[in-house]
Amino acid sequence: MQSICKSLPIQTISRPPISWQRLLLSVAILAVLLVSIGVFAAGKSGAEKTLVRLSQPIGFGWLLFTAYCLQLTLVSSVRTAMAPWLIWFAMMVLTTSPFAEWCIYRLESSVEAYRPDRDGPLAAVVVLGGGTHQGPWRAELSCAGDRIVYATQIYLQNQARKLVTTGDATTGISRDTTSPREHTSELWTQLKIPDEAIDGLQGKNTYQEIQSLKQVIDRYRGGRVGILTSALHLPRAMRLAKAAGLDVVPLAADHLASSQPFTYLDFIPSATPLNQLAACQNEFMAWFVGR
Repeated sequence: MQSICKSLPIQTISRPPISWQRLLLSVAILAVLLVSIGVFAAGKSGAEKTLVRLSQPIGFGWLLFTAYCLQLTLVSSVRTAMAPWLIWFAMMVLTTSPFAEWCIYRLESSVEAYRPDRDGPLAAVVVLGGGTHQGPWRAELSCAGDRIVYATQIYLQNQARKLVTTGDATTGISRDTTSPREHTSELWTQLKIPDEAIDGLQGKNTYQEIQSLKQVIDRYRGGRVGILTSALHLPRAMRLAKAAGLDVVPLAADHLASSQPFTYLDFIPSATPLNQLAACQNEFMAWFVGR
């Protein structure tokens, strides 16, 4: 009996390998499903925005990798598919909005910022360099340009007697040959802020700008001095100001954290959360090295 059993062939259940045809079919099914969610959420506009998100490099890469993980799970063991699914999970954390928004909110909410309608006028507002770039023929605002506009509003509302711009060009690693200080001065002048109301300070980074302010702070002793920068960057500016012995008022602009609830698009990967996490990492690294 044993010899008969040994002579019988042992049949193993073989699973079909992953094929490009099945992979692309899975991508198409996932895309149709997500676009359908977009239609349900916001009609034609929702479908269009979903297609745009999925057609971008990160969105399409995520779609393809999701289809791959699903196919791998079907044709292999759970143990084999575990590592790709862990990579997929890490990708979801880093390229969708919830984690990036949480990091940004933690930084932006760590400093209670000045409000003109509540906290009264200032002697001067120091606008840290950034938020501008050199256009083809004039200075222009960049994505962090709200700080320039906010300072202008404060001045025009008679909440500050002086506006102070900072920042030098970083030659060798920056394409701009003109400085943020020059950009901002140009923009303020074009907005009809008088030259006597504009001062400038040197510095190629936040630490140097704070040190420049420390040397001239006495000229603004007629009242309080505010430091205005992006809300994400404000904790670092205030930490450096405190280390330099400066008693200044924090002003926040360029807020990135949203108070609105998440939508389904926030859970489709894109480059925006990566950029936001990179900005948070810059702040952490600056804290780590004392800058």
